Amino acid sequence: MIRNLILILILFPFISLGQSSSNSKPWLEKAKEEFYNKYNYQQKSENDKKVIDCLFDKVSHKFSSLRKAEKSVKYLPKTMETCSLLVYVPITGQLSKEQEEFLNVEMLDLVNKFRNKITKRSELKSDQELDQAAKLQSDYNAAINDLSHLQSNNIPYSTPVRRVSMIKTGNYKAQYIVGENATYTYIDFDKTKNSEYLNELASEMFESWKASKGHRENMQNMSYKYFGFAVTIRKDSGIIYAIQVFQGE
Repeated sequence: MIRNLILILILFPFISLGQSSSNSKPWLEKAKEEFYNKYNYQQKSENDKKVIDCLFDKVSHKFSSLRKAEKSVKYLPKTMETCSLLVYVPITGQLSKEQEEFLNVEMLDLVNKFRNKITKRSELKSDQELDQAAKLQSDYNAAINDLSHLQSNNIPYSTPVRRVSMIKTGNYKAQYIVGENATYTYIDFDKTKNSEYLNELASEMFESWKASKGHRENMQNMSYKYFGFAVTIRKDSGIIYAIQVFQGE
């Protein structure tokens, strides 16, 4: 039995502000090597390597050398934190692609059947880019082991509308009408190979969203035309984080 389902809802129909970088010249290979050696790249885990790769990408676009970056005392720690938040997904303990697709199809079917009770012309269309936006947030929630619609110190992806804008246009100042439902519950990972269990999991999450006024209104909102869904498991705590994303035209 799935238990202790916790729900949260926030809508973000607003536009975000931009940032700019000051350095466009590529670093020399020697400078790049110095950067990676400073962070002991070869001795790091795969996830830590991703963080360092991300950090180098951001630093090399803003500064012409590591020494100049280090003079900006506040920049490196904040950027390292941002990059850490971008590397969310644990390497092990996740659902397979087929299992994720099964849950995605099941959730969309449940939501559309619910909407069809209002009007048969209201079915949402699956959108892979919205799936990506949902995955960014389910991964983030799993990384911080908490439930949130925001991403701390990660301006381009900090809100649902910014995440959708970044994925669709690469510009987080773009304007979309976006809604997001978030939840987490405990999961028996050993049962996830059973399609009946995955069906039960999707139904439990849907019914809990349905029982909550704000989440129910999101799922019934006729201005939304497109749908995305994703989950991420925090295996050490036995929690699965789930995100629904809705978008209007």
